[in-house]
Amino acid sequence: MFLKKIGDCEVFKGMTAKFTACAMGYPEPEVEWFRGNDKLFPSERIRIERESTGLLRLSIIGVDPTLDVGQYRCRIYNPHGEESCDAHMVYDSLDIRPRKPIGEQYVGFDKYQKSGAPLPLSDRPIISRMTDRRLTLSWNPSIPIGPRDPVTYQVEMCELPSGEWFTARTGVRSCACDIANLEPFRDYKFRIRVENKYGVSDPSPFAQTYRQKLEPDPPKFMPYLPPGIDFRPETSPYFPKDFDIERPPHDGYAQAPKFLRQEHDAQYGVKNHNCNLFWFVYGYPKPKMTYFFNDEPIEMGGRYDSSYTRNGQATLFINKMLDRDVGLYEAVATNEHGVARQRVRLEIAEYPEFLQRPDETIVMVRRSGRIEARVIGVPYPEIKWYKDWQPLTSSSRIKMLAQPIHILSEFGGEKGNDGDDQIQHIEPDLCILIINDAITKDEGLYSISARNVAGSISCSVMVRIEESEADYGYLTYSKGRNIKPKTKLLGDFYDLGDELGRGTQGITYHAVERLSGRNYAAKVMHGKGELRSFMRNELEMMNQLNHKKLIRLYDAYEGPHTFTLVTELASGGELLYNLTKQTYITESEIAGYIRQILWGLEHMHDQNIAHLGLTPGDLLISHPGGDDLKICDFGLARRIAYARLASLEYGMPEFVAPEIVKGEGVGFAADMWAVGVITHLLLTGVSLFRGVDDRTTLTNIKENRWELREDLWSLLSTEARDFVTKLLVYQAEGRLDVKAALRHPWLNRADKMPPNQHNITTDTLRNYYNLLKEIVVVAERVGGDVVLVGGHLVGTIEPGVSERRLYVKPALCLVDQQLGDKVPGLGGEEAPQVLAQLPPVLLDVGEGGAVVHAAEQRHTGEQQVRDDTYSPHIRSKPYPLALHDLGSHKLGHAIFQ
Repeated sequence: MFLKKIGDCEVFKGMTAKFTACAMGYPEPEVEWFRGNDKLFPSERIRIERESTGLLRLSIIGVDPTLDVGQYRCRIYNPHGEESCDAHMVYDSLDIRPRKPIGEQYVGFDKYQKSGAPLPLSDRPIISRMTDRRLTLSWNPSIPIGPRDPVTYQVEMCELPSGEWFTARTGVRSCACDIANLEPFRDYKFRIRVENKYGVSDPSPFAQTYRQKLEPDPPKFMPYLPPGIDFRPETSPYFPKDFDIERPPHDGYAQAPKFLRQEHDAQYGVKNHNCNLFWFVYGYPKPKMTYFFNDEPIEMGGRYDSSYTRNGQATLFINKMLDRDVGLYEAVATNEHGVARQRVRLEIAEYPEFLQRPDETIVMVRRSGRIEARVIGVPYPEIKWYKDWQPLTSSSRIKMLAQPIHILSEFGGEKGNDGDDQIQHIEPDLCILIINDAITKDEGLYSISARNVAGSISCSVMVRIEESEADYGYLTYSKGRNIKPKTKLLGDFYDLGDELGRGTQGITYHAVERLSGRNYAAKVMHGKGELRSFMRNELEMMNQLNHKKLIRLYDAYEGPHTFTLVTELASGGELLYNLTKQTYITESEIAGYIRQILWGLEHMHDQNIAHLGLTPGDLLISHPGGDDLKICDFGLARRIAYARLASLEYGMPEFVAPEIVKGEGVGFAADMWAVGVITHLLLTGVSLFRGVDDRTTLTNIKENRWELREDLWSLLSTEARDFVTKLLVYQAEGRLDVKAALRHPWLNRADKMPPNQHNITTDTLRNYYNLLKEIVVVAERVGGDVVLVGGHLVGTIEPGVSERRLYVKPALCLVDQQLGDKVPGLGGEEAPQVLAQLPPVLLDVGEGGAVVHAAEQRHTGEQQVRDDTYSPHIRSKPYPLALHDLGSHKLGHAIFQ
């Protein structure tokens, strides 16, 4: 008979294939091997081995797929009978298999082709990260057949076991999003649809969670006999037969009460929940139980009750445990043969909590990787690891470490728990999963679950095994890429979609790489001469930066009139936009975002690069629903050499440092000042230095006019006040540097939320954000050089331009109804009324005329446009601007597309 049968063998060309079995029988059986119906015999390529232990092995050296692939059979026999088993040799190729045309992969392709609706995704989404209440979902992009407008994605979810599908998110530009408000240990299904202007695709296959498998069994109460006493329930006097203490009396049978030893001297209860204390005690006749709390007798009734079951378990019940119930409890067992006592200490249990959740991990094939988490709880929780919802156990390659284990080596030294002659110094709250010599099958969703008497928590992350050294270096931020601008056309490689933002140097569009379907942001800039130096500077700075908190450069294109940077797409939008969607925010949330900003700046400063243009508009969220922040817009970034600090003529007035306003040399401290102003803005909704115009704003900074208003700060922490104060030091050398700022105690709130934290309303911040929305005045050409938009002339356009949009900031604009007669083309009584109906907007005026038709509000990520007459040292970022003077009236700027 077979103790082990042969199994299928998957091979590549040139490998050695092995089939192994184990057999037994008497007399010792004979063995035959077959491929199909052909019997195999030993040769140079074929080895047939047999060991005395019964191990049988067939080895085929240098596999040739044309000769060797097929079914293999092992037959054993002796005079008493025979048995056989079979398996297959399966050939796989390292070459990339040619893909069928995408249309041939779907049934009903003609239907999609005629309707224009996108094709469905063939792969199910991937759960990249999951906690008890939220998860990150990612998926492979929709690959275009040819040029097309970029698509977006819908995320649908279904609550198991009997929920219906509903749309969780729509209009997602990237291939990732967060899903929040999940119920712990409840399971869900997720699927993706592709959408464009023609329709929505059929759904992708679904991904399903199995979170109930991550909930460990409740901890068991395990009593023990004292050391040296045998565990023999059948004969030991400590264990009456069947543990039945209430059995009928037997003459001559007697036993004084005896408590079983407990593993720990402490037991735990959850505050405001019912609590049970356990003892195991045996004796004959059945002992009488009494209880004491801190040496005072406990009267049954009210909040206390007790039981003593037939198996010897004595239980004291406490109703709604409170702080005052913490202390020493003593159980006393008495019968006619003696008295026994045992004390336990009751303490309040604390729910398990992650101080540090595991992060998504990328491991290079055949190398080692690790997942780390920090978990606390009282008592310390039981830790379990899972892969793809199945429990993990330690092996030669997989190791799970949770606390120091010191083993004395044969040489008298200490060994770590991995067997090496070294000590694994692991902090008590640190849990580590180590994967050695990683293979592709190690890729999957890894979960850690922690449970104690108070409850359980879990967290899951994706581990990816990367085979390409170059891709591994890029994905892990260990090695950047040096991007050189191409002179080819951007449109030959990318499809451009919606406008994402408009800055003083260009317009940013949603871009999709035609070859891969991946989503990016394309910043298209126009300009020549001096302006090109700013564009090239941004390219140079981004080539030198490589950090997960900074937007990275992917590609670049240069033409006679344009310069385009293709970067990561942060599809979650601006930080301010995300915060103002919430009704309340907390200091802990803000501390988490500020810490991420500092992490990004730390990398920049370590590379001797300062951002020098940091504003809230440069803070983006990586994907919808997430909280992963990235810094963008490095147009003003420069290398800092302290021996020759240079002045800076550009910036957004509200966030520039005093040394910039005064025209002095600027360094890293200018970024820290901006962090201080942004922190104040996020905590209070008030821009600390903002005045009625740029001149006033810059004067406030120059003269150091600011204070932390008590009405805004009275409910905020003293640590937050100290953090802002130490960043807004007037003298640059007195400010915290980035490393000191990261050590500030206020940022500890990002990891552990204090109890009863104040909820900060976002109403004031929302009002500030709404002022950053641009007014869009659409002007349509009607003939000659005249643009009509509703019956009133406001400007002209160049010949050949069919449409022009004028973008301006309402906060900086002046509309004076008394100017009606002074503006060419705006004479008469109607003009002031028309202007009065619009939001504050700056209109382009000049000879010839145009007509105002409508104004709409929309949000962009553009920095504020400034008038360089306000300060000789502060100007807008370089971009073609138009200034219009009407006598003594300064109308300001308009940015032309």
